[in-house]
Amino acid sequence: MKANTPKGSGKGTDPIYDFVRNKDSPRKRIFYILVCSLLILCIAAAVLSIILHGKEKFILGADTGYEYFMTNNGLKWSRDGAESAVLRILKKSGINTVRIGVCVQDDDIGGRNYASQVALRAKENSLDACFVFFLSDEETSINNQKSPLIWDSLPVAEKADAVKEYSEATVRYFKTLGIKTHLFEIGNEIDFGICGVFAGHEAPQNDTQWLSENIWVSEAKILKACQEGILKADAKAEFVIHLASWTMTERCAAFIKTILENGVRVDYTGLTYFPSSSGVSDGVLATFEERANNLSVSSGKPVIISETAYPCKDSFPGIYHEWKSALLNYPLTENGQRNFLSDLLNFCYRHKNIKGVFYKNPEWYNGEWWAFALFSEDGSARESVDAFSIFKDPELAAIDYAEKALNETESNRISKQLLQEAKNELREGNIEKAKFLARSAEAEAEARK
Repeated sequence: MKANTPKGSGKGTDPIYDFVRNKDSPRKRIFYILVCSLLILCIAAAVLSIILHGKEKFILGADTGYEYFMTNNGLKWSRDGAESAVLRILKKSGINTVRIGVCVQDDDIGGRNYASQVALRAKENSLDACFVFFLSDEETSINNQKSPLIWDSLPVAEKADAVKEYSEATVRYFKTLGIKTHLFEIGNEIDFGICGVFAGHEAPQNDTQWLSENIWVSEAKILKACQEGILKADAKAEFVIHLASWTMTERCAAFIKTILENGVRVDYTGLTYFPSSSGVSDGVLATFEERANNLSVSSGKPVIISETAYPCKDSFPGIYHEWKSALLNYPLTENGQRNFLSDLLNFCYRHKNIKGVFYKNPEWYNGEWWAFALFSEDGSARESVDAFSIFKDPELAAIDYAEKALNETESNRISKQLLQEAKNELREGNIEKAKFLARSAEAEAEARK
């Protein structure tokens, strides 16, 4: 009597049946089991990624606006003694996106032609781009939002029309060069205005009603026009609205509310976070977490850190010389810089309301930013560059660095004891304590070199 078999599952008609049930094909069965296991693992990894930070891709970025200029002037970068293009070094370390400023005038660093060259170099290294439309002839900031000269005399309505036309033309220009991106930051630190619509230093900067009525409503017309122009050229565009005053949660939330009510689209709220800058004594990660989370909840929009950096020196000249307030457990040393960046990335990666981080000018080692750069004065990579690749597992990385420091110094009983305690705490699941002890061991070993 013929054995009953499910319809369509006989040998020669169903490959799955052949793989699993054919006793003469053990290799096929093993192969099938391995393929299924791999598929299950891939699905599980994707689900875990979504659970951790809400989408598959976390924006791990850097603003590398000086790279093209520095390269053309013969400056070099290296890592572990091997010379390499800085974008290649950053890409290998884990960077996936480059933030690129675009000025309206096109005669100097930051103009459309310059920005396109930066973007093409990013593309060559398989890096995504985020364009920042300054809507000014120069890089803007919370204290400087000048109108470009060609639009300076225009009333707001006519200026908005000009902005819309310019924005569409600029995105189409980038597309003709094969530069494809869907992430755009409209303005830079636009808390008090954009494109010449600006509150100025004498304005009541904490009066949200005055700001809304006299600045933000007009500013929204410029922002909306810019977005409309971009969307005509790129229907998939997403928008970052970047504010500087992360400590002023209520004012930031009032700004977002006002522009949303006036037709501006906000996909991400961008924040500037320089915790060592003077006057920001509460710039620790816990405080930033609280305020970024409050802003995200109140606005209903996820957060991106559009600019951040931390110095590796406690004394340096230049206009940023006061930005040297060290955070607890993060001394102004190369190790402290690396540990701060690693912890910041780890914290943001795991936070459900934070979707990305951009480090400010890691490549700019030959100017006023050299203490914040991730490369030393001769262009060699500091250990801080490692933060982009170790941030998902900073506890084990802390132990690895402590062991490395111990191997490079004489026998040190205190460091060895601290490191052993760190390993014991890690085995017990006390992750933060393990990390702290390992970093203490590294600091002790470094001090004895």
